[in-house]
Amino acid sequence: MNNDATVYNSKLRYLLDGLQEKLDGGKFVYIDAYGAFMDILENSSLHGFLDTNRGCCGTGLTEVGPLCNFLTPTCKNVSSYIFYDAVHPTQRVYQLLTDTAIITTMQQFSNDDYYATHIGNN
Repeated sequence: MNNDATVYNSKLRYLLDGLQEKLDGGKFVYIDAYGAFMDILENSSLHGFLDTNRGCCGTGLTEVGPLCNFLTPTCKNVSSYIFYDAVHPTQRVYQLLTDTAIITTMQQFSNDDYYATHIGNN
């Protein structure tokens, strides 16, 4: 599945580059959420995560979505987990991904002459 995501993302990036060349005045920005998420998984200790193999909810191995409710025990320190349930990232992971996306996007726009002239100086 990881290989499929990588291939899809490279094709998407190529497509966006082509659209950028064809559509004058448009600005297409590619955000590599997959790469950012893989960085968190591969460097979890650098990001302060202690538990990377299971979710915070219940056993952390099978519970998903609605199965994580008031009847299901959760861990005491959610922010030390990458996953809240068996498949969904925790709020802290989403915050890291959002921060990365904003920084990456702003860098791409700050290299744009229009952005620098009309928006960046405000």
